[in-house]
Amino acid sequence: SDNGKWAIAYGPNANDQDAFPKLINLQTKETINLADGDGVIVSNAGDVTDDGQMVVGSYQGYPATWNTATKEWTKVTLPEGCENGRINAVTPDGKYAVGTCGINSNMLYEVPTMWDLTTGKIIATPNIPQKDQSGEYQLMTRFTGISADARYIVGCISFSYPQDVVYFFYDRQEEKFDPVVFDFDDTKKYPYIKKNENVYGLDAICVSPNGKWISGVLYTMNDERSPFRHNTETK
Repeated sequence: SDNGKWAIAYGPNANDQDAFPKLINLQTKETINLADGDGVIVSNAGDVTDDGQMVVGSYQGYPATWNTATKEWTKVTLPEGCENGRINAVTPDGKYAVGTCGINSNMLYEVPTMWDLTTGKIIATPNIPQKDQSGEYQLMTRFTGISADARYIVGCISFSYPQDVVYFFYDRQEEKFDPVVFDFDDTKKYPYIKKNENVYGLDAICVSPNGKWISGVLYTMNDERSPFRHNTETK
């Protein structure tokens, strides 16, 4: 959680699938099991609100929220044409969430999705990027993080193709995006321009509550990995 009081975790089951999500109270060290009594596999638990009352993730393959009081998962609306999905991040007040939904059963094609959890409706996010490092649109874009005020979103293009992956920072108010670590020139066949020739790619997971910083893992050409943080203002 943004206030550092709660954490989520999940681990594999006997079939080596992600399952058995847990909510951890970092003050009392209490761990709450989020899987139901029938052992239904929950693909992941993605985030938790500041009060610890809501966990977001997926249930039976659908994007869903867990309510600590009722101890139940509630599925949320899927975009038209989608069959499954998951929520990756939620605002600390539990009002907004972001994630990804799959166009087919194996989620090969993804649709980045934002939800208003107070109404259950999907929120439009116009002008998000589509092209990856190869210059192609491969129908594979997801949202991975959201700022506390729900203005800024971190997203990823072509997650399944490491050589083509691009992470971006999206401003909902301006309806504009900036790629993380790269510059962008849509007039070029390969539109992403490296600011550092040694950079191969990255995993950008978290955005700070104020939207000023993004953190993740940076991959370099000499096959090294290191944690990084990216200032969204100075770029």
